[in-house]
Amino acid sequence: MPTPEERAGGRATGTLGPLLASWLRSLRAANKSDQTCRTYVEGVAQLDEFLDSRDADDVTEVTRADVEDWIISLHGRKLSASTVNNRYRAAQQFFRWCLDEEEIGRSPMERTKAPIVPDQPVAVVREDAIRELFRSLNGKTFKDRRDAAAVRLFLDTGLRLSELAGLKVSDVDLDDRVVTVLGKGRRPRTVRYGAKTAVAMDRYHRARAKERTAALSGWWLAEKGRGAMTSDGIYQMIVRRSGAVGLDVHPHQLRHSWAHHFLAAGGSETDLMHNAGWRSRQMLNRYARSTAEERARESAGRLALGDRL
Repeated sequence: MPTPEERAGGRATGTLGPLLASWLRSLRAANKSDQTCRTYVEGVAQLDEFLDSRDADDVTEVTRADVEDWIISLHGRKLSASTVNNRYRAAQQFFRWCLDEEEIGRSPMERTKAPIVPDQPVAVVREDAIRELFRSLNGKTFKDRRDAAAVRLFLDTGLRLSELAGLKVSDVDLDDRVVTVLGKGRRPRTVRYGAKTAVAMDRYHRARAKERTAALSGWWLAEKGRGAMTSDGIYQMIVRRSGAVGLDVHPHQLRHSWAHHFLAAGGSETDLMHNAGWRSRQMLNRYARSTAEERARESAGRLALGDRL
């Protein structure tokens, strides 16, 4: 996967290209995360590619029609609504920066509306399916040890994929059973994991020490000396491992599942927000929505007044 700098450099001769590198420097100066920079630059780079077939020669000639036609083309490629919305937001931020830098006198996105993202609750992975997935990770190879530790840590802590992939050796405290991550907004937080995950993490730690790339700072090592695992590598591992036991599961679904099971077990919403790295209840409501009715029914049965009188 190219770095944001490489992606910006690859579009240096496009309509927007000459400004992409400067915008990226501004994002870096604002201490935006690598993932945010990559998302923003990728969105604007795709708009830049679309503009190759249009009449605009530089940023001042980009019109509202250009932007809206680009959005229509993204829908035509069958991208998810959330992906199209992210691309729109990236372009919006770019043109806002262009305005601030007086590269343009008016944004072509003025009065445009962000693409609607339909409300589609994410399906929760049930406990019996999770048990089956865990059982499939009980092997003794390096890959088995690593994958078992990664999946268990994911489901114990609800880390974002980028946070899980970005773990360094120095971020992992095996004795106190905690990991420290740098979340959105570059806000650090420390999250504890359970005893069974501690065993899996320790087993992986011992297996990791025998790898020839053990001196690398990244916690998750690829096999065969290929360096540290990336977010894409962990994503593919989870999809592959779940598919092997008949599940169609992706990492974001595991994060939603973690949130549901945390609340269903009696965890507080405040603790869930801290562990997940959320500042507003909007994300809490979004993650808890798909199984809120189920939890409400269970609570009603458990707390029935008539049973206590």
